[in-house]
Amino acid sequence: MNTTRKPNSFQPGIGTLALFLLIPALLLATPIEIDLSGEWSYNASESDLGDTQFQFAWQTLIISQTSEELSIERRGQGQGGPIEMSESILLSGEESENAWFGDNVRVSTASWTEEDELVIESEAEFSAQGQTNVIRSTETFQLNDDGSVLTITNEVSSSFGEYTQTLVYEKE
Repeated sequence: MNTTRKPNSFQPGIGTLALFLLIPALLLATPIEIDLSGEWSYNASESDLGDTQFQFAWQTLIISQTSEELSIERRGQGQGGPIEMSESILLSGEESENAWFGDNVRVSTASWTEEDELVIESEAEFSAQGQTNVIRSTETFQLNDDGSVLTITNEVSSSFGEYTQTLVYEKE
């Protein structure tokens, strides 16, 4: 029996086979992340604020995104005049803490779906009428095919009830 190998012949071993099978699996498991960066203007006629007494939408979103973090500056008009809120969300899935309406803190985590949507789950405690309340929200960010329309589905639950909003923004 001749056991000599030819010097230029390739004989795959178990390591090569494992690598061959592992690379496609890793590529499929990694979601393609969309870039939400830009200035976005609220489109009231395409949006649905839901069945709630709190009918509010931010008029402008200014979003900056890196591979590690999403920064959102939200601008709107409240009863007492203009209001702004800024937050930075880690895209690694780690918790992010941001100031939320006064001295309150909102804790958020972000994840990507297989459908190239960014999901931000948040929880904040706040005091109203002498009681501490918790508000939970799940915001799902979706871009249309050409990146000109951002749709945010916001599912909210608190002691005041539950509602879902669909907020549509157009890129400036």
